[in-house]
Amino acid sequence: MTYTENPRLLDIVSQIIDDEITALNGMVINKPPGTGRHRTHQDLIYLPIRPANKILTVWTAIDPATKDNGCIYLLPGSHKAELLYNHTDEDDKTKLMFHGIKNEDYIAPKDKWVYVEMEPGDTIIFNPYLVHGTGANNTQHYRKAISCHYVSSMCHYVDVTGTCQEEVKSQIEAEIKRLGGFLTFIDLWRVKSKKVRGVKSNL
Repeated sequence: MTYTENPRLLDIVSQIIDDEITALNGMVINKPPGTGRHRTHQDLIYLPIRPANKILTVWTAIDPATKDNGCIYLLPGSHKAELLYNHTDEDDKTKLMFHGIKNEDYIAPKDKWVYVEMEPGDTIIFNPYLVHGTGANNTQHYRKAISCHYVSSMCHYVDVTGTCQEEVKSQIEAEIKRLGGFLTFIDLWRVKSKKVRGVKSNL
């Protein structure tokens, strides 16, 4: 909570999306030694929220993030088309909810990847359409980071039925049901959101 409500961070976020800010899905990410890569994806595939240009991902390194231990890689400028690609988890059923872009070799060829190596405290902020992933951790050390999605509180939820996000929605709702819950895809994001600046919110 200290991270997601950090005034210096919110000052930067507010310059990009709005003065009314909701934090979504703050999380600590731990990549243990030997962990494989998080396949190339776009964060928007998980978010039933629009407009997309009022959403940001903020990712801060806790440990040094290097090419060897699985730092972020990205395709510069890939967000500009504002195109959400089809995703699937068919290539790796061992990682539930870890969807990657279909036809990755065509859409995000490895020779176009730019690796973002970071020191502890370094922070990257990016658009939810940005094509990115993280590499494998081939070291003997953990690689930790802390992250949050920030959304303009003036955004709204959308029904993703019939879109490329429907597979994610169905999988998440099935997992919630398996665990004895009853939340919908949108309900889940309502639970995982908190207004952190401003006085109004549609979320």
